[in-house]
Amino acid sequence: MTLSRIQPEDFKPGEGCARILHPFQSVFWAEAKAVNGWKPYYFRIEDGDCVTYLMVLTRHFLEGALVFAYVPMGPELEFISKEGRIAELGRELNRELPSVFVIRFDFPFDFLNATGQNDLDPARAEDAFRAFAAREHLQLLDESIQPQGTVVSYPAGSFAYRTRAQRILKKNSSVVEVGFWDGSSSDFSRWYSIYQDTARRDRFTARSKSYIFGLLQQNQSGASCRLILARVAGKIEGGIVVMMNDDMEIYMYGGANRSGDFNVSYPLQDFAIRDAAAAGRKVYDFYGCEGTAGRGEHLASLTQFKLSFGGRRIYRIPSCDYVLKRPVWRLYRLIEDYRLRRSRHLKTE
Repeated sequence: MTLSRIQPEDFKPGEGCARILHPFQSVFWAEAKAVNGWKPYYFRIEDGDCVTYLMVLTRHFLEGALVFAYVPMGPELEFISKEGRIAELGRELNRELPSVFVIRFDFPFDFLNATGQNDLDPARAEDAFRAFAAREHLQLLDESIQPQGTVVSYPAGSFAYRTRAQRILKKNSSVVEVGFWDGSSSDFSRWYSIYQDTARRDRFTARSKSYIFGLLQQNQSGASCRLILARVAGKIEGGIVVMMNDDMEIYMYGGANRSGDFNVSYPLQDFAIRDAAAAGRKVYDFYGCEGTAGRGEHLASLTQFKLSFGGRRIYRIPSCDYVLKRPVWRLYRLIEDYRLRRSRHLKTE
């Protein structure tokens, strides 16, 4: 394996061996995370006959003395499935990145299917993930940064909405009007207020208004974000933000008012799936359901809603750390665990 650092303009994962490109592995996502202090590095990996591209984000820890490195939804599943490759990649990245004490991997979804283990139940899947982590000298985390389970639909293939989704869509077809946001600041503010109310009601942490607005305005290569709005009698009652590239469309953020007279959540997802199909995208990702070993239990109530659109539930390897400086990593984990417990406490108050 040969790892070479490249410039952003040379980062072209679509020209490599990737089967499905994830929008998080893009210059677009790197620029979006730069707002929160992340610095991107781009790499080209030659592994036999296969070329893989990888974007890594870094951020300083302990007043700039040490660096936390993060790999969002990478590398490719074909690369991951080869024994010893992640451990080797960790060693190579350690040579290329300055003062790194840990490299955290959020691997892409569907590792089990890619390795012929898609029939495993959650308990056996967890065993497979732990075996993988031990094999690659990784620390498997009890909680994942990105959702460890999700529901995906394949717009270009054959799938059918379940009866509940069909019934609700039919009932609301003449009531709810759905379309893309036209850039109006007042419409965005109206939607963001609904999103904040939804976050308080459903006990999740809302992204800032400036952050989401920035995503919608950003013009970088590799991906883009759009806001889809739902109106009832001309009034905005909900909306979702989706992120997409040529291969995939992902439901990122959303908020909706609840009413006995209408339901905008189903029409919004139906619109997004149909948009993905019209654009020829391979996957629509509802992005988030409960995972294995109790991870993401707070997402369980949404799973049946997401499955009602005819998709399937899949898992990925939970977040893993390749530890380079163990004492610093232990301190970081203590701080991280405290922040997580505090966040959960505040949400349940």
